[in-house]
Amino acid sequence: MLLVLWKDLKGYVRINISGFSKERLLNLLAANNIYAWDIVYNGRFITLCVTVAGLKKMRPALKKTGCHFKIVSKIGLPFYIFRHRKRGAFAAGFILFLVLIFIMSQFIWLIDIDGNTGLSDADILAYLKTKGIYTGVLKNKINVDSLKTDIRHNFPQISWISIVKRGTRLLVELNENVESGFTANNARPNDIICKYDCIITQITAQNGTPCVKVGDTVKTGDVLIRSAFDIKDDSGQNVAVPPANSVGIVRGKRYVSIVAQVPYNCELKTYTGKIKNIYSISIFGIDFNYRFFKTLPKFKYYDTFNKNIQLGLGVDHPLPAVLKKTVYKEYTIQKVFLTRSRAENAVQKLLNKKILSTLPYSASVLDKKINFTYDPDKITAKAELLVEDDIGGNPINGTNEISDR
Repeated sequence: MLLVLWKDLKGYVRINISGFSKERLLNLLAANNIYAWDIVYNGRFITLCVTVAGLKKMRPALKKTGCHFKIVSKIGLPFYIFRHRKRGAFAAGFILFLVLIFIMSQFIWLIDIDGNTGLSDADILAYLKTKGIYTGVLKNKINVDSLKTDIRHNFPQISWISIVKRGTRLLVELNENVESGFTANNARPNDIICKYDCIITQITAQNGTPCVKVGDTVKTGDVLIRSAFDIKDDSGQNVAVPPANSVGIVRGKRYVSIVAQVPYNCELKTYTGKIKNIYSISIFGIDFNYRFFKTLPKFKYYDTFNKNIQLGLGVDHPLPAVLKKTVYKEYTIQKVFLTRSRAENAVQKLLNKKILSTLPYSASVLDKKINFTYDPDKITAKAELLVEDDIGGNPINGTNEISDR
């Protein structure tokens, strides 16, 4: 790819060579380090590509072999500029385009946030804006080290953060050691504490001191792995060791109840297959309304799906322009009466969806019992699940002291 680009920038010619000693000419080109490529033998002549400098070096070899050449085409930037040398407006526009691209490359046009779970993108973007970081800010105004320190100080639940300027994109990657709304009063922030009432099935402490063992019953907020270490000297006295973040795996089993209901009289939504796409564009944050170009669909019932495409020169060089695509899908609504068997199938599908959305990815279902309740107007399904899951977390609120052990 780079070689092709270099050839286009330098410029080259495609020529036809005729004569009785064409093969000897090719040998002389190789002997004199004259680079030629795309060599094609066409019977009466040979077609090849060579640089302008290489063409000048070929003249002694052509004379020596009695061959002749004819230029078929001239390719590359120098020839293109020469052909359009009298078009001043085109040259000025091209230079202006390069200047604009260079100027826009000095700003941040996209802020990507990755790794946040409890914190929303809006919270982080709002805080960045208070620090003068927003789309359209000059890159040299961003002090990455100072910004990371400020974010860690303002969001103590962030355990690790990385901020990188890549082209015109600001990439913010972080890890959180806290679950939203989860507190404990007798633990310090770097302890591992229990998130659910459960029975311990596995505990492995890679860093820290385990406070429970397999088979223990624990409650929400109990300390599972303490960040303090029990290290004694030869006299049996505790040795002061600086605390460190606890690291370990703790799993426990607990019961979870999930309920789903489906009425016998329900509405069934069916897509008709009719779709309408409407495009709009946002430049420098200004939306150019699509209604000037297209009207909204005349569907009675429809779902709307939005997709934004960031325009730019590659992944790391976004431009201040976003192409917005809105998809409208028409559907119809039919009122139907479900039989008991169809209602059971429907409520079971709904229950399975709720189970998948409720349980975390790391959970394993050890046992499942489903009970159905039949009312005159609806059917209810209740799942009793025995679940094994990761139960360790870090507290939001805690003291900064470690009790003597």
